[in-house]
Amino acid sequence: INAEYMGLLTTNGSSAPLQAINLVDPGKVVAIKGRAFASGDREAQELQALINAVTSNAQKLFPGATVDIEKVIENRNTANGFGSGITLFSESDTQCYLASTVFRDPKKRLTPQQCAEQVVKALADEVASTGCVDQHVQDQLLIFMALAQGTSKVRVGAITEHTKLAIEMIQQMCSCRFEVEPDGPGNIITCQGLGITTEGSSPTSSSKREAQDDGQPERDVKRKL
Repeated sequence: INAEYMGLLTTNGSSAPLQAINLVDPGKVVAIKGRAFASGDREAQELQALINAVTSNAQKLFPGATVDIEKVIENRNTANGFGSGITLFSESDTQCYLASTVFRDPKKRLTPQQCAEQVVKALADEVASTGCVDQHVQDQLLIFMALAQGTSKVRVGAITEHTKLAIEMIQQMCSCRFEVEPDGPGNIITCQGLGITTEGSSPTSSSKREAQDDGQPERDVKRKL
C-alpha cells in the first residue's frame, strides 16, 4: 500500500441518526474517468497505448460522454516489482458512480487493447444493469441502510452472494427487515432502518423498553429476506 493514498477519516460528532437514502435513478452517463498505473520499464512504455485504447473503446460505448484517464507511473521508491492496470468509473447526471478494474497479469501478457476491451466492457455491463451502485458497493451500503432513520431504497444490478449473506446476517443481528424486488434488469433493495444514534438507542428500541417497563411482553420481530 502506498502511504501517499492513505488518509484519516474523522466525523463531526453528531448524535443524530443517519438519514435514509433514496438511490433509484441511475441517470445517463456523462463522464468516464479513470486511473491507469504502471510499475516497471516495459509496463510504463505500454501504458500510453492502454490509455489510448481505453479512450477509443469508451468513446464508442458511451457516445457523448467525456473521457479523462489519469496516467500514473510508479518508481522504485513507491512500488516493488512490476505490473500495470487501470480503474475506470462512470459518472451519471444523477451523481451515480460505477466502477471496473483490470490488472494486466504478467503471466497472461494481455495486450493493451485486450486489457482495454475488458475494463470498458465490465463498466458497460455495470451501466446496463441499471444499478445506482456497482456490484462491489451494493453489500457495503446495507449496514448504513439498517442503521439509518426511515426507509432507504437503492437500485442495484444482480444481487451478489455477498449481498445475500450480508442481508441474512444483519437481519439476524437486529430487528430491521430488507426486501428485494426485481425491477427490469436490476433490483431495488428496501430497508426500514432502526434510526440508531451514537448513544446506541433507536425509537424502536426505546418503545420496546418502555413496553417492558410497563409489564407488557415484547413482540416477536418478523424477519424477511
